[in-house]
Amino acid sequence: LALLVQRGEALVNAGRGIEAGHTFLEIASRYMGASEHRVLALDFRQRAVGQLLISGQLADGNRALQALLGEIGIPYPNSKLQAAMGLIYRRARLALRQPITLQRPEATAVTAVDPQLSAIEIAHAASVGLAIFDNLRSAYFQTRALERALVSGDAYRIARSLCMEACLISVGGHRARARAGDVLERATQLAETLDHPHIDAMVLLAAAVREFMCGRWRETFANLEKTGLILRNHCVAVSWELTTMQR
Repeated sequence: LALLVQRGEALVNAGRGIEAGHTFLEIASRYMGASEHRVLALDFRQRAVGQLLISGQLADGNRALQALLGEIGIPYPNSKLQAAMGLIYRRARLALRQPITLQRPEATAVTAVDPQLSAIEIAHAASVGLAIFDNLRSAYFQTRALERALVSGDAYRIARSLCMEACLISVGGHRARARAGDVLERATQLAETLDHPHIDAMVLLAAAVREFMCGRWRETFANLEKTGLILRNHCVAVSWELTTMQR
């Protein structure tokens, strides 16, 4: 089993998401028989979902995603209307939240496996995986990931979700520039406490998206260049991030 896990992770690093996704599903199937391994099974299934969706395997990815969501209590919007209504409701709830409270400030939480963190990872995987193919559902799942990250108090996942949130807001262009900047500033502050290269890269990538949406090309390319250096030299399993910045 350990060799199978290593194979899946090697496939992710090589950018072979379809094979990695099916490998992770095979690993999950071996864990699903024992209740004490339920969280590990969830973890590998969400990793499979993420790899399948970012690789364009929408049928297999969505099928696995919907099965996962049913287990963690997050509904899958079956229509654009449901997605839109769910997004409006969830964003209204976010607007009423209290300031961020960190219960897990250390960067080591990124590797932790527990039901609460698995639910965040599942929502995040759905958001990332659907971003190119289904913007509305992607925004819905990004909001669910941010909600759960804030509840968890996990600094890494809050910072990552804030970076994704800044990208989402930046779609509004010049009108949304200041608001996206406020969110990005909060992500930057968290990144400074974490000292984690992946979050440092995500902050720069989000900054590049913000500049791009305002037509500020010089600033966009400067941020992308810094992002690429960090991802290539200090991170693993970042094929999605590298592909996104090259678009």
